[in-house]
Amino acid sequence: MEDISAQRQSYESNVNKVLGVYFLSVATREISFGALFDAYLMNLGGSHGNVLVGTVESVRGLLQMVLSYPLGMLADRMPRVRLCFYNIPFFTLGFVLLMSGIWLDARWLIYTGMAVWAPCMQCWFSSSSAIVADSCTPETRTATIARMSNVQLIAGASGPLLQCIVLFGMGTDHWEMPLLHMVLGLGCLIWPFVIMGTFSFKELPPMEKTAAKGRSRFQTADLDRVVMNVKVRWWLAIALQVSTTVTSIGAGMTVKFFPLFFRVEYGFSPRDLCLLSFTYPLAMAAMQKVSLAASVKMGRMEASILFHFLGTATLFALCVAKPLYLALPLYFLRGALMNAKQPIITAITMDLVTSDMRGRWSSIQSIAGFSWSGSAFIGGWVAQSSGYRASFAVTAVVYTVAGLMFVPLLFMFPNDRESQVLHTKVTPQPTPRNFPTPMSNNNYGTLADAGIPLLDEAIECEVETMEGKGSKDQPLLAS
Repeated sequence: MEDISAQRQSYESNVNKVLGVYFLSVATREISFGALFDAYLMNLGGSHGNVLVGTVESVRGLLQMVLSYPLGMLADRMPRVRLCFYNIPFFTLGFVLLMSGIWLDARWLIYTGMAVWAPCMQCWFSSSSAIVADSCTPETRTATIARMSNVQLIAGASGPLLQCIVLFGMGTDHWEMPLLHMVLGLGCLIWPFVIMGTFSFKELPPMEKTAAKGRSRFQTADLDRVVMNVKVRWWLAIALQVSTTVTSIGAGMTVKFFPLFFRVEYGFSPRDLCLLSFTYPLAMAAMQKVSLAASVKMGRMEASILFHFLGTATLFALCVAKPLYLALPLYFLRGALMNAKQPIITAITMDLVTSDMRGRWSSIQSIAGFSWSGSAFIGGWVAQSSGYRASFAVTAVVYTVAGLMFVPLLFMFPNDRESQVLHTKVTPQPTPRNFPTPMSNNNYGTLADAGIPLLDEAIECEVETMEGKGSKDQPLLAS
């Protein structure tokens, strides 16, 4: 037991290091390439600002989609921590090129930097997710991945918070290029810590291949059942990925343009936009707690479908809500509900696939996370020609289609051990035995399967039974 405990502590330490670097990298991304970066591109693009925002985002998304599977295969064929070591120099190069493009207002440097940054970010996200999934037991994987998602959301809130503090400290609040240059450059203060933290990782084998592996969430027989020459585990993993990717493609026409929507239609200032970007991830983090509790009560797949359709309903409402006091709560609700299910879907997929395929599937999952970047180009044209609310309506329809694709999975989904067993109080039926299990009124954890209140009475009953069979003269114990 001590060896198992020591093994799990080493894995937990590694997970904490990965999450620390994950926090810093996401915070840097949100500071330098988040909502204010989109506002900067809109200023840089002039009358075609929305198109420039969509084009740059499409470069990021399309490169990540094209390279996601090759990078995932690389993560499965070589040590994942070593891949992170190889990735960080190119990751840094992309960051430097992007920041140089921002400071010089050079579009070609921004495109070049994004072309380097995007694959490196994809490699980092897929590798870190696989490392975390490999470093926890199956029964704790959902909670651990939800923790990773919360780290991402809190980091996403921390970046805009830092920007907001700087803007208040400077006493300026205008959409001027020199101001945007300085605020976006704050990411340069954090990036050195990302580099140092990456080299502190320790290479460990997947926990499932050690004595500390824990128990599986699904029965192997259920997952390996063959339907049309394909195992159920792969049918489910593929179907989940397709539905999630369709959802993300629809989101791409909307998500990138929400900050610009509030800037254009409601006159948000840079400070307002930073506060919006700060509170938005916090709302998602809070809703993820609610979704995890719901998944325990009603099942992981059922909770995911419920939150998906609730989020879709709020987006339909946002399409027609005009006053700010209605639009703002609906905006927060839409993001919170639609993103609350993501850690659950990620954990289900990691439970379905085998450990030697997790790098690839982590990369495939990230296609959904970044495929909306590819559809941002379409969203930019729709917003430019018909307005932001038209793009919201298109996204809501796509959300509805994706939600309907989730429903058939309920009929294929295997029994989840944790919800079916670990969270179910079971009282065994009385079974014939010589020594029945005693029952105590103090509820110290013994099973009440015999109806006999005290241990002494149980022993006396057995003695009387033996005496009735003629064993009276035989001593029970040798003196």
